[in-house]
Amino acid sequence: MGRSTGEKLFSFNPFNGELMGELPICGSREIEECIAKAGRAFRRWKSIPLEQRAKQILALKDVILERAEEICELVTRETGEPISETILTEIYPSLGSLSYYAEITPRVLADAHVEYRNRLKSRKVGLNRFEPVGVIGIISSWVFPFSIPLSQIIPALIAGNAVILKPSEYASIVGMKIKELFEEIDIPDGLISVVTGDGRTGEALVRSEVNKIVLVGTTQTGRAVMREAAEKLHPVTLFLGSKGTALVMEDANLDRAVKGILYGAFLNSGQACGRIERVYVARGIYEDFTVRLALMIKSLKMGDPIDPDVEIGPQTTP
Repeated sequence: MGRSTGEKLFSFNPFNGELMGELPICGSREIEECIAKAGRAFRRWKSIPLEQRAKQILALKDVILERAEEICELVTRETGEPISETILTEIYPSLGSLSYYAEITPRVLADAHVEYRNRLKSRKVGLNRFEPVGVIGIISSWVFPFSIPLSQIIPALIAGNAVILKPSEYASIVGMKIKELFEEIDIPDGLISVVTGDGRTGEALVRSEVNKIVLVGTTQTGRAVMREAAEKLHPVTLFLGSKGTALVMEDANLDRAVKGILYGAFLNSGQACGRIERVYVARGIYEDFTVRLALMIKSLKMGDPIDPDVEIGPQTTP
């Protein structure tokens, strides 16, 4: 990929085709600039005590609460996720991530003294100390494009790292919104950057001089990222696709089972990465269960995902 593509990425509402905006397809030059800026911010940020970093990041909670309606509407318009779900799938998990990591990270990453039991080392003192990695590149998906990236950005920042986020080309405006929200709290300029683009931008980020890569994507993409990162011995964290399975036993409460499986299968219009794709039902209740499930599926309302009564929106990707 060239140092700068000069090309534009267009984001469309998947329901009605409305143009949401246009953004640059970033190349290696833009990524290098972000890394340089992130490196400077990282050196300042890591010198701040861990407890103080957690406190500063926790301030994002009030920002999200204040702008929750705006965030939900943006996610719905850019990805087609029904707005009836976005409070549960985008806002609540994000607030939970902030509270959880702000509380647990200072404790988990605290210095720990190590006792030597070897008599030959009786006068030695051991200390476990966790150090931040540096600049972390996060490549995210369009599935839950607000809460999932935040669940990775928040602990990374509290631990003392800087982040460069590459959002999905189908959720780039949501990615820019994440950066905008972080700009409202007290953190160094450049600590979080966003590079927009398509798969070429993701490849350029993986090949860059970031210190770690985090990917949310397909198994095929995960293999490619791991191969590329191995060339530079960069650590990777992969959050890949899966096949959710449900078991319905003879003594199950069928009303609850049907509702639970319906939710698990059709969350985000059936496009959630952990959705239920296989259901194994005990032979004795199979007919009753399938009839109930079919009736529930037929009752789902399809349409414009901005309508709070709609349960099934459009297909996000072509």
